[in-house]
Amino acid sequence: MTWDPAAVRALFPVTRRYAYFNAAANAPIADPVRDAVAGYFDDLAAHGSLHYRGWFQETRDARERAARLLGADPEEVALVRNTSEGMNVVANGLGLGAGDSIVVVRGDFPANVLPWRRLEADGVEVRFVEPDAENRVTPERIAAACDASTRIASVSWVSFTNGFRLDVAALATLLHARDVLLFVDAIQGLGVLPLDVRAADLDFVSADGHKWMLTPEGIGVFFVRRSLLERIRPTFVSWLSVTDPFEHARYDSPLHPDARRFEFATPNTAGIFALRAGLDVLLEAGVENVARHVKGLTDALCAGLAARGYRVRSPRGDGEWSGIVGFDAGGDDLGPIHAALEAASVQTARRGDVIRAAVHLYNDAGDVERLLGALPARAG
Repeated sequence: MTWDPAAVRALFPVTRRYAYFNAAANAPIADPVRDAVAGYFDDLAAHGSLHYRGWFQETRDARERAARLLGADPEEVALVRNTSEGMNVVANGLGLGAGDSIVVVRGDFPANVLPWRRLEADGVEVRFVEPDAENRVTPERIAAACDASTRIASVSWVSFTNGFRLDVAALATLLHARDVLLFVDAIQGLGVLPLDVRAADLDFVSADGHKWMLTPEGIGVFFVRRSLLERIRPTFVSWLSVTDPFEHARYDSPLHPDARRFEFATPNTAGIFALRAGLDVLLEAGVENVARHVKGLTDALCAGLAARGYRVRSPRGDGEWSGIVGFDAGGDDLGPIHAALEAASVQTARRGDVIRAAVHLYNDAGDVERLLGALPARAG
């Protein structure tokens, strides 16, 4: 379809009341997403499980759209409950033990650290890479923390605090030269920034849908490179893990030969309907178009913040920027500033020592001006 920002914005009821800059926490849903979930509930209310097997078509459709978003094959994509589920599949399935090491980044969201730290009880060493003063971490610094014992590095593509975007393609090149795997937590970028797992040579990617992919909580996507499927021993298996899930008396069915082996049990069907519809909105808009739109708005926001005496804390260089803009007031208390934004129906979030504004496809220049206009004046 032709990219039409106004038409896309009209799909989101939240825009009629708020300047909504909080997709990095929870995205508002669009009318097509609400309608898809309502249709499922209407079917369930009117017919019970009569159309149960038909609902699996939504699963196939959602998986296919997720694969398109990732640049992957559908066979490499599993639908999971959240980012952490995909991460735990790998952390618990690689068979790591004493003598192995893992590299993570200090300051990452806990979900990208705790599954790996649990393995310390099995003798695995977890190494932390320290970011710089601006919360950047380079591929070279991560690779330098690896040695012959390192099996995998786990990183966030986009920082949840200040929006710094890591060059995961460059990192994959450095790690693979050392025979180290790469897990990418893509929750703060997938859906707003283009990602091609094949071009970037990524091994594993996981992301919730409830942020930039425009779904409610409880549904996400997990990518595993086809050649690595047999290296991951499924931690949980059940009736949907196998090739004949409806042959209930057969207990010897083999695991699916693809990523469906990780979709082990009764799914979040409502979430799957939402995911399919949310991905349709993104794919029809075109993620490249969304990224250009967001770049323009975040540039304008950063310029306006600086003009009003606020300090932008998000890296904005080529390849570093994202939909997240973190800013502070030069040491002033952020509480009254955040309260002033809320009073003006401008939704942002406080994360650490910054206010975080997350810009997505439904935002426009009027939203940016509304945020800037709601900021308390600063002396000097």
